[in-house]
Amino acid sequence: MVRPLPQPVCLVQPTLFPEASRVDIYEYGCALARLGVETHVVVSENHAGQLPPGLIVHQTGFAPRNTPARWWRFAAFARATVRRLNFGIVHLFNPSPATYLLGWMLRREPRRPCIIYDLRTGGLGHSPVAMLVNAMARTAPAFADGLIAVTGALGNHLLGAGRFREVPIGVNLESFRPRARAPRAGDEFVFVYAGTLSRNRALGNMLAAFARVAEEHPRARLVIAGDGDDRDRLEAFVAAHGLRHAVSFLGKRPHAEVPDLLAAADCGLSYVPDVPWFQPQAQLKTLEHFAAGLTTVAVRTAGNRQYWDGLPAELLTADDPESYAAGMRCALTGTYDPARFRRVAEANSWDRITRERLVPFYEATLAARKP
Repeated sequence: MVRPLPQPVCLVQPTLFPEASRVDIYEYGCALARLGVETHVVVSENHAGQLPPGLIVHQTGFAPRNTPARWWRFAAFARATVRRLNFGIVHLFNPSPATYLLGWMLRREPRRPCIIYDLRTGGLGHSPVAMLVNAMARTAPAFADGLIAVTGALGNHLLGAGRFREVPIGVNLESFRPRARAPRAGDEFVFVYAGTLSRNRALGNMLAAFARVAEEHPRARLVIAGDGDDRDRLEAFVAAHGLRHAVSFLGKRPHAEVPDLLAAADCGLSYVPDVPWFQPQAQLKTLEHFAAGLTTVAVRTAGNRQYWDGLPAELLTADDPESYAAGMRCALTGTYDPARFRRVAEANSWDRITRERLVPFYEATLAARKP
């Protein structure tokens, strides 16, 4: 138990609560409440089960769609909630324009709370959306009292050194834990990828790597959980290479199902292309694999390298198909100790990060605003 903050904290993000690609607000909210902090969240829809005492959910009731009308509706709902309740801190998560708009709205409130703007991601690629995400991050200091970045590399890239506090992603050690593998027919070795199937992730390279491995090791299987604008092309690749018997597309799965998917696999795949916009990004799936004690093959980005001290170097690879296939072959043919991966996860739990990084930053930011 930490010393409770003097006023309630409100976390804000237009998302399902929880949502697989945006678990930060859910995990921070639960961890703060467990520490005795009165915590509120403003989200789009609440799909959570039992929550810790002291965690209060305010939901808009409409889905988090990425349109200007929804941005304004969500921001207006959140501002009304902040006006009604006396929050000491309002913690806004990027990259949605809704939370950026809310930051400017709150800046002009007579009873303005302490505003935290949290960079969970940068813009991915060179699209107008990516440029908007980065522009919002770079101009957020105009309304925010404190700035957070999920990695130092991301904060330095978007804000510059010394202008933010690094508060990394964590992992839920209760949900993700080593489990006995369920019995399966034959001698199959199952790789799993759980994440977005968007074009900017270049997952064709991951499939090309798997095709090389499957040609040499017919027992190799790949389970893909997720959806996105590249799914049709990826499925066409699988069909063209005669891999339908070996590759399963499950579609988007609720975050609550991901631990079971990992428990049924032998190796997790944490693939992103090694390009500037992914280099500084932290990879939540990497930590989830580790917490489950799962051997993991990952691309050698800065976001993944930060977790790799003491882990098998051959599993951290370049992003081209041949290099990634080499890592997959090592995972399939080698023997690795699940406890080594789990120990890395234990050092990066949500509870520990909230207690040691987030709450002290809240306290320091509140103290700096005192007259």
